[in-house]
Amino acid sequence: MQAFTNILAVLQEDQDTHQLLTKLSALSRGRECDISLIRVVYEGVADLNSKHIDASAGLKELVLEAARSSLRDAVDAAEVPVAGMTSAAMWNPHVWQGVVHAAGSTGAELIVKTTGEDKGFAGLRTPDDWNLLRNAEVPVLLAQEREWPENPTILAAIDIYDPSHAELNDRILATAHDLTDQLGGSLHLASVFPVLSNWLDEVTTMQSYNKLRQEIEAEIFDGLSTLAAEQNIEDFSCHALEGLAADAMHQLITALSADILVLGTKARKGVAGLLLGNTAEKLIHHVQADILTVT
Repeated sequence: MQAFTNILAVLQEDQDTHQLLTKLSALSRGRECDISLIRVVYEGVADLNSKHIDASAGLKELVLEAARSSLRDAVDAAEVPVAGMTSAAMWNPHVWQGVVHAAGSTGAELIVKTTGEDKGFAGLRTPDDWNLLRNAEVPVLLAQEREWPENPTILAAIDIYDPSHAELNDRILATAHDLTDQLGGSLHLASVFPVLSNWLDEVTTMQSYNKLRQEIEAEIFDGLSTLAAEQNIEDFSCHALEGLAADAMHQLITALSADILVLGTKARKGVAGLLLGNTAEKLIHHVQADILTVT
């Protein structure tokens, strides 16, 4: 089971400190955790040419100290005690690059970032969020600015039909199970199968559609239950969904009022890193649940 004990949390200005600290407190409750809370700052005027290097260094330090002070004040005002937490400000023109660097420096096992949202489009993430997901080498939790309920609903998206996803499925399930144990929530496992009517003629559909659907659902339930048994997971619900993967998962998230969606990505660097995987791209773009990506 994946237990995160070294967490890097990112809080930018104008984001809800109380909400983030509440989630960090829940993630670390009952554990000895090292939590690094950072703010990435950048002031272009401080990037001067070499003849102004002394002034540049001084200005950078002033900006960083102001950010550190602001972050400390925000933490104090939030009045949410988080054991084992330190805070710092760091310099980088791009938030995601600063976060990736800090994660490597601290040995973080999980990155938690309050997601930037376009207020006109629920669930829409910012370019910094996308770049972070594509380049981070550890799981990333994009947390929205709202509290988790006392017993959150956690949904793990599993692809049982692709053998190449076997190891990723194990990591997704382990992560989702640990979150469920830690937060005291309910665990749901879901897998999607294609629309059957696309593969059957009219007569066949009328005669055997329901039977075939039941067989596929039973196969999915068996596959998900086997994965859970391999990790000694006993308390969970299974869902077999028919349709396009992203659309079907989105509907289930809405029906369950899921609080956290755990899913895998195929994030790679370079040109291949332009895609996280079609299903992940659509889900991350649209859903209003917190998103935890596992690579």
